Amino acid sequence: MSNIKYIKNIQEKYYNNPVGYFYLAGLQVYVKDRISQNVDLRDCLYTIFENMPKYVYSNIEKICIGQYEVLKEREIQALYHEKTIYLTNEHSDNYDFISDVVHEIAHAFEEKNYSFLYSNEDIRSEFLAKRKKLFFLLESYGMQNPFSIEEFCRTEFNPEIDEYFYETIGYEKLNNLTKDLFVSPYAATSLREYFANGFENFFVNDMFLVKKYANSVYNKIINFLEFYNV
Repeated sequence: MSNIKYIKNIQEKYYNNPVGYFYLAGLQVYVKDRISQNVDLRDCLYTIFENMPKYVYSNIEKICIGQYEVLKEREIQALYHEKTIYLTNEHSDNYDFISDVVHEIAHAFEEKNYSFLYSNEDIRSEFLAKRKKLFFLLESYGMQNPFSIEEFCRTEFNPEIDEYFYETIGYEKLNNLTKDLFVSPYAATSLREYFANGFENFFVNDMFLVKKYANSVYNKIINFLEFYNV
């Protein structure tokens, strides 16, 4: 590689992954710590916000990227809080980054449109029916389940059930158990994550997969978009 081409490549990486503040799609983006070189920040953000109507992410004002204590303490890659998305600066690739951002947009969307999403109980009922099926699946496969069906069939996040899913059962086995119930295993975590997982896959992966495995979430998103004549 020539010196000029090498310098050009380095400069392009700095342009695509800047440190500091800039604005995009009406949002303030703050990069506190330099992003992994295998992620093209500008390409990721343009991919997200060019394909998503502004009123879908209207509850977001700022995106902050870097090493934040709140992320490290909870051992998570992303978090939505008070109109801000916090993201670690360490992602494996563009897809990983985009998925995290869209997932947190889902939580912001849910916060703003809670009544619209849950007023008719469709999403809640669908989620609970699937959790109930999972309970009996675990029983049929002889897996020790320390939770009663009443505990298992609640909508709120339970850290003990979350740990049971991912530590006791294990991700690979949970994936096999839930492949005909949920879009992905993480959707089994709680009602909020069931919606966010469906929202993420609707905008990032395959909306018809969401229609198949989270039909109530698919319908709500479609109804919302149709209301705004997308």
